[in-house]
Amino acid sequence: MGTVRELYRSPEHEAAAGDFDITVTVCFASNRDTLGETVTSLQHQRGAPRFELLLVSNATHDDSVEIAREASRGLPTRIVECESAGYDSNARNVCMVESAAAKTVFLDADDTVNPGYVAAMSAALDSSAMVTAIWDSRSINADRFPQLRGKPADDASRWPFRHQGWTFAPAGTLGFRREVPETIGGFDPELLFGANNEWCFRAYAAGFEIAAAPDAIVHYRLRPSARQAMRQRYRWGVSEVAAAQRAEQYGMPRRTRLRAMGVGTYGRLLARLVRVRDGYDVYEFLSAAGQAAGHVTGSLRYRRLDL
Repeated sequence: MGTVRELYRSPEHEAAAGDFDITVTVCFASNRDTLGETVTSLQHQRGAPRFELLLVSNATHDDSVEIAREASRGLPTRIVECESAGYDSNARNVCMVESAAAKTVFLDADDTVNPGYVAAMSAALDSSAMVTAIWDSRSINADRFPQLRGKPADDASRWPFRHQGWTFAPAGTLGFRREVPETIGGFDPELLFGANNEWCFRAYAAGFEIAAAPDAIVHYRLRPSARQAMRQRYRWGVSEVAAAQRAEQYGMPRRTRLRAMGVGTYGRLLARLVRVRDGYDVYEFLSAAGQAAGHVTGSLRYRRLDL
C-alpha cells in the first residue's frame, strides 16, 4: 500500500475524537476542476449521521489539496497522501485502512451527491454489508446535453449490475461495512484492469451480495468528449473480461455460447444506432461501441470468449 502521510486534520475532526458512524472517502489526483464541487455537495447533507470526510491524495500535482481543504471547511475532515503504485487500487485500500468508522463509502472526485446520500447509504448499510448508490447523469450534464432534462432517471431496479448473477457496481457508488475487507482483503493493486469488479466478485463469493440504496443518488459526470468516453468505456470492457476470468477461481460460471458471442451486446448496440436522434444519442452510441471493443480486446488478451 505504500507510505501514508497525513496532510490535514480539521478542528471538527479533532473534536469528534474518531466518533463517526460512517466515513465518506474521496480519492483524487489533480482533480482541481471538479473536486471542490464534489466536496461541497457533502456540505448539504440532510438527516445524516455523524460522518467524517476522508480525502486521499494519489499522486496529485496541482492545487487540489488546497481546494479540497477550503471546500471541506466545517466538516470533520482528514486529508492524507499515499504513494500509489497501481491505478486507484492502492488509494482505495488506504481508504479502507484509514476509515475511522465501521461503514465506508467511496465517492469519485468528479461526481456529486444528493442531500440524502449519506443518510441513505448509512441506513442501507445497517441491513446489508455492501450497498451501491444509483447514478443520475441528468442534472450535472444537462447544460451540455439539454435533452437530458427530459429523460427519466436511471432505473434503480437495474442496480447493482450483474455478471452471471454475481453482483458488482462502479467503485464510486459502493459502500461497505468493515467486515467485508476484513474478510476478503482489499483491491488487488497488481490487477490493472478490473480491480473493482474483481473485488466485488470476491466479496460475492464470500457471501456479500450488493444491495441497492435507491435514495442515495450519485450525480455522475460524463466525460468531456465522446473520444474520452470511448476510451473510458473501452477500459471498462477490458476490465469486465479480466475480472470475470479472475472470478472463475471463486466459482463464477462462464457465459453460455450465445451470450459469450455477444449476441445481446451487439443487438443492443444496433438498437442504439437505430435510435440516434441527437448529440447525446451519438455520445452514448460511441461510448457503448467503445465498451464492446473492450470486450473484444479482453477476449483476445485473456483467451476467454466474452463478447
